[in-house]
Amino acid sequence: MCITLPNYETANQITQQMLEQQNPQILTESSRIPESLSEDEALALLFQGAQINESKQPSTLKLQSKGGKEFLLVAKSKHWGEDFWLDLVSPELKCDLVVETWRRGKVTPLQDKHSTYFDEEILSLCFKFSSSKTYEWPYTKDHAKWAVALKNDTNQLPWICVADMNRMVPQEKRGGGCLCFQEEPLWNALNNAEETLHQIEQPVPS
Repeated sequence: MCITLPNYETANQITQQMLEQQNPQILTESSRIPESLSEDEALALLFQGAQINESKQPSTLKLQSKGGKEFLLVAKSKHWGEDFWLDLVSPELKCDLVVETWRRGKVTPLQDKHSTYFDEEILSLCFKFSSSKTYEWPYTKDHAKWAVALKNDTNQLPWICVADMNRMVPQEKRGGGCLCFQEEPLWNALNNAEETLHQIEQPVPS
């Protein structure tokens, strides 16, 4: 997924969040930055591999592409220690989610005491392009990490999130994030591809 940023300031804001939450590794051998950058700017610090104390609290960043498309960047560090999808992304978007990630070992619950939301997990996907052309696979054969909002009585917004975090307990000890945006046609395509879900009973509206 590629986004054309509107300006240098937005790039620096994204970089600052990466430093505070993810402390990513940079391949400096194949990267270049302008010599005009100040040494204390976020982009320069990231390139130099500066060791910055990661935040114990997650953060969100609202941004727009050059074309005006709105995005929400949600991130957490390895120090936060809760489930990324259920306890952070769902509350930020104020909706339940259907999540597609690679899962091995101990997985996080679909509901927990920290959140009023619940997240369902995709077990298999099926993209039907025509009656004779279909692509289908289980989550065990897919390293993708994305989610779509579950439309119900409390939410009708077509949220989509693209991430670098799986729904597994070990992921609570690493930093990561996701980029969320609203796009009805893409939401419909992904929602229609959900072949089987690991579902839980939804609460009945009072």
